[in-house]
Amino acid sequence: MFSTNLIFETTKSADTLNFGLAGLCWSVHESALSVIQPEVIITCGNDQEKSAFSFIADLYCGKIEQKFLSGTFTIKYSKIFIQNRTTLLIGLPHLSRFEIRDNEDFKRKLLNILEENNG
Repeated sequence: MFSTNLIFETTKSADTLNFGLAGLCWSVHESALSVIQPEVIITCGNDQEKSAFSFIADLYCGKIEQKFLSGTFTIKYSKIFIQNRTTLLIGLPHLSRFEIRDNEDFKRKLLNILEENNG
């Protein structure tokens, strides 16, 4: 397992984040991805405009699908072709706003996505 932030700058909220830095930081991620070669990338947060999920899905032209959870929360996912291989991209609801512990609906839907897409 490997973990990193999309943008290597600390902010107190997404409102003050300079999302334009994502493109500058992406070459570092590409280097890591070439070594790790993950079958699945999981992002924390899946906002349509300002999230690692939307940045990567847009960059690799992924068709976005989603499973609905309670309230307005969703798990978004997309199969993308990155560095000559298919990778499953999963965007979870941001964990600062969505509780996953003891959430059986979340666990069931996440497992379903993994099983459907990675057999």
